[in-house]
Amino acid sequence: MDFLETPEIQILGVAVALVAVAAAVYFFSSKKPKGCLDPDNFKDFKLVKRTLLSHNVAKFRFELPTPTSMLGLPIGQHISCRGKDVQGEDVIKPYTPTTLDSDRGYFELVIKMYPQGRMSHHFREMRVGDYMAVKGPKGRFKYQPGQVRAFGMLAGGSGITPMFQVARAILENPQDRTKLHLIYANVTYEDILLKVANGCLCDVASIVNSGPGEVLKPGVLALPLQLVYLLQENMRFKMQQENGKFNWSTLESVLVPGRGDMCGFSCRIIHVDSRFLKL
Repeated sequence: MDFLETPEIQILGVAVALVAVAAAVYFFSSKKPKGCLDPDNFKDFKLVKRTLLSHNVAKFRFELPTPTSMLGLPIGQHISCRGKDVQGEDVIKPYTPTTLDSDRGYFELVIKMYPQGRMSHHFREMRVGDYMAVKGPKGRFKYQPGQVRAFGMLAGGSGITPMFQVARAILENPQDRTKLHLIYANVTYEDILLKVANGCLCDVASIVNSGPGEVLKPGVLALPLQLVYLLQENMRFKMQQENGKFNWSTLESVLVPGRGDMCGFSCRIIHVDSRFLKL
C-alpha cells in the first residue's frame, strides 16, 4: 500500500478534497434561502416601523427573523393578515406587500385605513413592537418573466399594491422585456399611492410630485411603462362602457394597442370585463 503514500497520490487526494469543499460551498451559497411564510399556519411578525403617508394611509414595516431572511412570496400572490376588529373579533383580510424577496430582512404593507373597515381598525391601533399574524402565500396567479408581451392593468385606490408588486419585479429585472400599461383611478390627486420618480416606481412615501392626470409613455423615463392617472375630480377622458362594465376593446386600445398577446389585471374596480383577472 506504499503507492498510496506517494506525493502524486497525496496531491491528488488534497485536490479532490478541495473540489468537494468548493462544491459544497457553492451548493449551499447558491441555494435559494427558504421563505418565512407558512401557507397553512399563521406566523407572527413584529412591526418595527410605521410611516404615516396621508390622513388615512400608512406604510407598515415588519421584521423578518434575520437581516438576510426573505418573505418567500411569489410575484403575483398575496398574504392573509389576521387582526381584531373594534368588537375584539378575529378578522382576516388579504394584502399584497410592496416589497419583493430581494428586500431582505423585512416586508412592507401600504394600508389605506377606512373609517368602518374591520381590519382597518387593527392597523390603526398597531404600534411599533406589536405583532401581526400572517399566512401565505395565497392566490391563483404567479408571474414568470416573459409570460406575455404586455400587461394591461386597471387599478383603483389601494388596489394598486398588487400591480406595484408585479410592475416593480418587471422593471427591476433587466432581462424582462414585458411592457406595462397601467390605468390608475382615484378620487383625488392626494389619494394616489403610486407615482414615478427618478426613473423608478415609487410608493407615496418617496415620490416626486407630478401633475394630476399626467400620462407617462415608454421612453420618457427609459422604462417600459405607460402610466395613466384617472381622477374623479379632474378626468382627462371618459371610457365607453357596456352594460355598466368597462369595454374590453376600449381598454385594449388604451392599454395595449396592436397585438393581442397580453394579459389584463384589475383590482378594486367593481365593473370590469371578465377578461381581466382580478387580483
